[in-house]
Amino acid sequence: LIEISTVERGVISLYGVRSELFVAMNSRGRLYGT
Repeated sequence: LIEISTVERGVISLYGVRSELFVAMNSRGRLYGT
């Protein structure tokens, strides 16, 4: 299961419920995570 939410304008966060890890994408399409 993945939860999708907006962090701020132009930044989207994807949260893996089972793994408890985050991946975010900024407005330029760059991914970063924990």
